[in-house]
Amino acid sequence: MASPQVICFGEIVSDRRVSAVGDSSDAPGGAPVYVAFGLTKLSTSAALIGAVGDDAAGQGLVAQLGQAGIDLSGFQQHPTAPTRVVTRDSQGQVLSWGEGEPAHCADAQLQAAALSEASFAAADYLLLGTSALAYPDSAAALARALELADETCTKIFLDVQWQPGHWPDPEAAKAQIRALMGQVDFLQLSPSEAEWLLDTTDAAGILAQLDQLEGVFVVDPDQGVGYALLAGPRGQIPAFKVPVLDLAGAGEAFAAAVLSQLVTNSLQRLMDESFVAGMVRYASAASSLAVTGMGAIAPQASDAEIQAFLVGRVE
Repeated sequence: MASPQVICFGEIVSDRRVSAVGDSSDAPGGAPVYVAFGLTKLSTSAALIGAVGDDAAGQGLVAQLGQAGIDLSGFQQHPTAPTRVVTRDSQGQVLSWGEGEPAHCADAQLQAAALSEASFAAADYLLLGTSALAYPDSAAALARALELADETCTKIFLDVQWQPGHWPDPEAAKAQIRALMGQVDFLQLSPSEAEWLLDTTDAAGILAQLDQLEGVFVVDPDQGVGYALLAGPRGQIPAFKVPVLDLAGAGEAFAAAVLSQLVTNSLQRLMDESFVAGMVRYASAASSLAVTGMGAIAPQASDAEIQAFLVGRVE
């Protein structure tokens, strides 16, 4: 297996969909998982760092993730904590964040001491969400991941993915997420997240507030994507009009597509207005295709499917 170009760090859960008649099916879940699957679809090698339980749900996840070609060398299995099972309705809305106390699930108990520099040495990017900040153990592991990324010159891409079900105190979450945003290189967030955290939805305004950033993407499935790069390019790409079946993996598909472009191109290309606009349009197409099917993984597109979708589009 090739060394991972992107490390996807954070919550790994079993995603249970319940139909209108009560039938259910389980699949790998969690924002980092969706991004990792999206990257493999785009021929970009990906690793997952997270924790599941040593239970039937956890064993099933390990098997499915391994079969997808995702690097699990940094994966952790907790001997006693259960794998979190997130229950959703047929439209993807969360019904439950798992049984019992959320902090007792395996993903919340990811251990910093088990992270190794070797996992980061060959990677170009570290993809993070914010849910790990909600629990002491996983927050410490996230802090260690940031240290290792700094030591290995790995760029950090944060997709905020605000999940209030993990947080008993939203205001405490806001302070922690703001602090994390000041430590990353690229930032992706929705307009509502941007307004809540930064009092603006303007990508250039966010770039001005967080001056260490190299790029910002404000992603709205309905209105399109506003972007601003430290190297100069900025603009707005309108949303593609497609039939929407399930929004569950839209943001993650966008992140995976941007990352796939970043790892295959020199950062110097971020000075090129045409290249950046094309990259954002490509990622918007990936996001649009992801919402035309059910679930967050199966509809994710390959490069060929994205290129075919873009032919003749005028949006």
